[in-house]
Amino acid sequence: MTEITSAAPVATTDAPPPPVTTEAPAPAAQAWAWPDDLKIAATAKGWDKLGDPAEALPHVARSYINAEKLLHTPAEKIVRLPDDPKAPGAFDKIYAALGRPETPDGYKLEKPADLPDDYPYDENLIKARLPVFHKLGLAPAAVQTLNEELHRANVEAMRNHEAEMAKRAQDGEATLRREWGPEYDTRTALADRAVSKYGGDEFRDWLKQYGFDADPTFRKMFAAIGRDTSEDGATPGGGAGAASAASEVDRLIADGDFQSRIKGKSGPEAQRQARAQWETAIQRKIAAGA
Repeated sequence: MTEITSAAPVATTDAPPPPVTTEAPAPAAQAWAWPDDLKIAATAKGWDKLGDPAEALPHVARSYINAEKLLHTPAEKIVRLPDDPKAPGAFDKIYAALGRPETPDGYKLEKPADLPDDYPYDENLIKARLPVFHKLGLAPAAVQTLNEELHRANVEAMRNHEAEMAKRAQDGEATLRREWGPEYDTRTALADRAVSKYGGDEFRDWLKQYGFDADPTFRKMFAAIGRDTSEDGATPGGGAGAASAASEVDRLIADGDFQSRIKGKSGPEAQRQARAQWETAIQRKIAAGA
């Protein structure tokens, strides 16, 4: 008889399931538990967009440091803009802080350096404008700069005028030399004589200032007047005296030093003496018929 035996049961070793872990929830952002007035300030600065009030602390600290620096600034160095810029005197305190004097008379002007000796400096040219400068709130340094620039601009304008007059004189002389030919010196002398006789030095200076002394039309007119008013309506004739008189005029024309003096480059007194010398030479030439 066959014996039937049962196998021993097999032991099972199933591992227990892993423990279930749950992640801790992220900490909630801290609420902006600031007083309402500080919340308004934070919003104005944009700090409320940082999310965490702690992130705003560096910004708050910097603002505090800057404010502290400002508070240590002397009061006279702090300038406040006016609430109403259009109000009368709204900027007076600012202008005063920047150095504007109380009245226009408080500006002290100095003559600009390096002005040429022949420039007619006039302090009243800028003084007449001081009330306007004061109204504009200009500080003394600004007014002094304007004073210097105004006179330098006038010097430049004066030199440009002189250059223009010299060009007109050159062109006028060239025109008359072509038209009068050999009679140029004689007719020029007659014109100068008429100007001196009927206008004098003041009229002569006026003609020169405005360029009329070199204008061919004026020169022709005064040459005709000079000829008509000469003795017997004509210039008497010749001989050795005429040659000598003509030679003296030619010498003065060619004399560079004399030309410099008669143009006023050596001062008013030297110019006056040169003119007298020229008049004498011209009168001799006319009288001699040269």
